[in-house]
Amino acid sequence: MADSLIGLAGGFIFFSSWIVQFYETKKAKKPIYSQKFVWLRIIGCLLLMVEAVRVESIAFFLMYFATGIMMVYSLTKMKDHKTKGYF
Repeated sequence: MADSLIGLAGGFIFFSSWIVQFYETKKAKKPIYSQKFVWLRIIGCLLLMVEAVRVESIAFFLMYFATGIMMVYSLTKMKDHKTKGYF
């Protein structure tokens, strides 16, 4: 069980991003895709990639690696838009 804590933590953080997104969308009464959501996804992906290496699953690793790349891209675009006054 102790050797699975990283994977469990990663899964919890990854899932919690959906809770944050749900709460912020409900509060704003419109779809929200916030930096909090993206950061939780990035952290969750990193932990789940560590778990994928631990269990020696290349498919699991590549899935979260690709998701992490997309989240980092989204974060950079959010920051670009913020400096240009879109947010």
